[in-house]
Amino acid sequence: MSLLEVDNVVRAFGSLVAVNGVSLKVEPGDLRAVIGPNGAGKTTFFNLISGFFPPSSGRIRFRDRDITAVPARYSSPSAVRTPTQRSWSSSRAVTGLSHSTVPPCCSR
Repeated sequence: MSLLEVDNVVRAFGSLVAVNGVSLKVEPGDLRAVIGPNGAGKTTFFNLISGFFPPSSGRIRFRDRDITAVPARYSSPSAVRTPTQRSWSSSRAVTGLSHSTVPPCCSR
């Protein structure tokens, strides 16, 4: 029994296909990475697995249970289907730095 099986999942937003025919199989103890450039559909793929978005086609199974059409809020707690936490950091300029200085926040 696989822990997670994603079979030929597609997600389209109108004419934009964000995820196109992705398949993934994760066995207990496996470690997998999803890599790609900006705009490749990585976040959309995780949103499909988490139930945040339904796939346009394809199937998602967790521990042999089809969870393709189950929204995140209705799935089993063991499936850990919660949307990714979103946060945006605030950028601010730090003045007076050179290659040899360390800001006060980072010194020990």
